Amino acid sequence: MRSVHSSELSFKATAGAGQFGTIADLQTAGFLDSVLGGDGTSTTTTKSGYNFEASPVAITALPQFYATAVPAQTGNLSRTGHRSFTIDDFGVLRGKVSDTGPADYNEATDNTAWPPVNN
Repeated sequence: MRSVHSSELSFKATAGAGQFGTIADLQTAGFLDSVLGGDGTSTTTTKSGYNFEASPVAITALPQFYATAVPAQTGNLSRTGHRSFTIDDFGVLRGKVSDTGPADYNEATDNTAWPPVNN
């Protein structure tokens, strides 16, 4: 999650021309390796048993983003994790026991819905 966050900041300052990007954008611009960034075409990638996704929010005057990491497998015998995580444009890492990530930026940055973890 921290790698995605730092990649987003670098992307915004360079190739993104002031905007944040998707996982595919970050990989295509060379800010993520092919393991976390995938092939540069997919907006969701899988690493270490988690599905990663970055969601830029383009409808605000101030560019924003949040990224999520959710368990890739949730079956009883194949579960790859019990917690999901999210990180926002300020670098606040949040997590909780869940198989799904936040639905939108407002939920991702809500300290009650998604408590900060060891920031």
